[in-house]
Amino acid sequence: MAITHYLTIQVCKRVLYDSDYGVIRSTEPLSITPDLPIKPLCLFGISVGNLPLKLTEYHQQESENISLSNFLKAFWDRSYRVYGFNYSTVTGMPDILVIDHRSKDVIQDDFYNWLELNNIKYMFSDSKDKKAISKFRQHQDFPHTGFYEKATRQNSYVAEKEKYALSVDVMNHQEKVFNSVHPVKKNLNTLIEYQEKVNHIRLAQAGIYNDVKLNGLAVLVSKIDRKLEDAYWIKADIKNGQFGYLHNRHDQDIADSERYEKSAFLAAVKSLPETQKENTFNDQQISLINQIKKERFKDTICIDDYNFQDMCYRLGFTNGSTDRIFAFNVNQLKRNEIIELWSEYSGGGDVQFSCELLLPPWQNCRNDKTYRFFYLYSGDNSIFFVCEPESASSKAFDNNDCLNHMVENKFSIRQVNENVNTALFDEMLLNNRQYLVFMALEMQKFLSINLNY
Repeated sequence: MAITHYLTIQVCKRVLYDSDYGVIRSTEPLSITPDLPIKPLCLFGISVGNLPLKLTEYHQQESENISLSNFLKAFWDRSYRVYGFNYSTVTGMPDILVIDHRSKDVIQDDFYNWLELNNIKYMFSDSKDKKAISKFRQHQDFPHTGFYEKATRQNSYVAEKEKYALSVDVMNHQEKVFNSVHPVKKNLNTLIEYQEKVNHIRLAQAGIYNDVKLNGLAVLVSKIDRKLEDAYWIKADIKNGQFGYLHNRHDQDIADSERYEKSAFLAAVKSLPETQKENTFNDQQISLINQIKKERFKDTICIDDYNFQDMCYRLGFTNGSTDRIFAFNVNQLKRNEIIELWSEYSGGGDVQFSCELLLPPWQNCRNDKTYRFFYLYSGDNSIFFVCEPESASSKAFDNNDCLNHMVENKFSIRQVNENVNTALFDEMLLNNRQYLVFMALEMQKFLSINLNY
């Protein structure tokens, strides 16, 4: 097995710059157009295949005298502490470096000469390489700079409209503060490879400056990009150590929050089994659900605000709700409905763990049908989804429509607990509250003990 690293250079969509504010971090990826009043930064990103380890470095697009090779050398020279396994550190150069093909035009020949000088094998990605694209995309995440360190005059400066402005240098410094990696069992093979090669670590020779020209870097357009509209600047909070950031579509987000995402609510009451409704809602609310059912769960419901808010609270849709355990029969949901339901319970894709649960091959469900079972753990919510293989919901999970669902995670029920009774598993999961709670607890133990999540 070869150790593979992934290198990318991109125009930032969440990290921009304005002299009045300093570095601007946006809550949404912005559509980068020539008329955008704030200037995007560019990023270098390096990540390790089959290991949750990456480093991102930011630069002004017009910057000169910057070195891509020095960025790589610094990453390969570092030692990252490993948590949860009997291995001390991860350090060293890869067997193969995969370079984002979209960065090819801005990298100078000196860089490739440097790779060859250090005997580093490299190749370019292609548009069909989903793993590489996923690795490249993660560098566009919102950088939580300042969360671990209080804002002071030593790590900020005064700008025209921000008293504690964030600089590019400080952001890059804090990106390098993280010096550990938190792997799970699926990363074990890569860890073993690192340990076997630890005595043969080659440190790259010093890098070369001016081996990249960022001015020619093209913007990568995505369907999730948003226009800069109704934006609101959240000022730095010195007490809590938070630098300022841009909240795009601020008023719209507030409006969305106030209506509690009606489409997700309708999907939930549509797919929640009757037995779980009885455990969740009061008689009046169940009557309202029956009314919604007669209207075929259309987005035209008109129920009193108090009951609607209380029902959203009981479902765990609102702030302050206690942790929820539900099993949804999502077999009849449309693609957009399962996406909305997933988004609500994952907090917009904030997934701690998800997987597909597999029954033993000899095990049948009700009416000798085949069902698929998906599990989500997010914010201490344990949510199970049950559907048929050819349903829109199954396809949404397989096609990455459910944001950040861990598609490759597939675990047998017997791996979770070899003593689990799998007879009529779908029926028990959907309609037996005691069994559902038991399975949620078993999944949480499985994550913490077996997978180290």
